[in-house]
Order: sequence, then structure tokens, then C-alpha cells
Amino acid sequence: GHNTFYGKGQRRFRKIEVACQRLDTILAAHGVFRIDLLKIDVEGAEEGVLEGLGSYLFQTKMIIYEDFTNRATSFLRARGFRIVATEDPIYKIAYYDANRDQSHSLQKLSRN
Repeated sequence: GHNTFYGKGQRRFRKIEVACQRLDTILAAHGVFRIDLLKIDVEGAEEGVLEGLGSYLFQTKMIIYEDFTNRATSFLRARGFRIVATEDPIYKIAYYDANRDQSHSLQKLSRN
């Protein structure tokens, strides 16, 4: 991914390295067993965040995310998630239905 932080009028950039951990490592360390809602806005690195969930991905009830390239959507669909469109074509909602025979009433959700 790519991120840029700068103040008004600044034109110089400085590379900063930061330590990163996978989400599954952080969640396990804090005794988290499931996620009810996960909001992801990481400027194009959504697929990496989803991969970093490991098996927690299937313990996540709902994921709200941006997807400019449809890579995250493809990633989730390939793993059995259902995708719900919003009024904003960039934001999407995914949910995992372990009991696929159940019908859901989610059709189209709007941002408020």
C-alpha cells in the first residue's frame, strides 16, 4: 500500500518504517474469539488486511470496506462471503453466512 502524510505547503517526503502485525496475531493476544463488525479503510490494502485475519475471517459477521479495484470483493466471494452493494459504489458490505440456506433481508443499504 501507499500512504502520504504532509502538511500544507510541504513538498518534502520522508520515508518512515513502522512495525506491523497481522490482525490474527493481535486478536489472539487479546483473547478475541469473534468480530461482529470490521470496518476497513486502508487505501487499497484491503486484501492484505483480509489475509491478515487468518481464520478470524470466518469469525467475522460483517465487514464494511472500500474497494476501488474489486480485489477485496473477489477475495471475499471466493471464501463464501456475500456482498451487499451500497448507494456509494466504492463502499461494500460483506457478511459470512455459515448456514447458507438461511435467507437474509439485506438488499441495499445506504450510507447515513
